[in-house]
Parts: sequence; structure tokens; C-alpha cells
Amino acid sequence: MSILTGIVDGLEIDGKRWGVAFVDLVAFVGLTAMALRKRRYWPIPLAGCQLVVVLTHAVSLAGDHSVWTAVTVRLIAWVVILLILIFAAYEAHVVRRYGLEKP
Repeated sequence: MSILTGIVDGLEIDGKRWGVAFVDLVAFVGLTAMALRKRRYWPIPLAGCQLVVVLTHAVSLAGDHSVWTAVTVRLIAWVVILLILIFAAYEAHVVRRYGLEKP
């Protein structure tokens, strides 16, 4: 996702990074679809955190005074997303190692 963000980072309208917002929106839609299809519970908070990231783009439209608030919330959401992904990798390891997958 960060590769796509780097590619579309220059797409701006009136100083707003619409390209990055679009990449984040597409990621939210994909994560939501995954959360609705998979039997794991960790994709649900992952999609929720990505929704927070998408909403920070909408908050930044309110004015220049809220941009730093949106950036701070976005950074916190990305840290939580990273922690969820680390947990997901660990869960996949445990499921494969101990055969905990339910039919």
C-alpha cells in the first residue's frame, strides 16, 4: 500500500492529497470485504482502523487547523494496524503449527 501511496502522492487538488485518500479508501473497501468473508476476527478491527484513516482525510477538509490532528490520528491508526498485522502473522503461525484450523 505504501508503494501505491508513493506513486499517487503528487495527485493534489487545492493542496488536498486526493490520490492518497483514494488509495486509503480502496484499501478500506478491500479490508472490509476480507473481514466479511473470513472466519478470523482480526480483519474486523483492521478494517475499522482503516476506516479511521479514511475519515482523517475527510477531517482535513475542515481547514488547516485540523490537519495536524488528522495526521496524528492517522499515525496512531497505522501503529494499531501494524500491531494487528503482527498478531495476524502470529495467529497464522500458531494455526499451522498446532493444526487449530476448524473445518
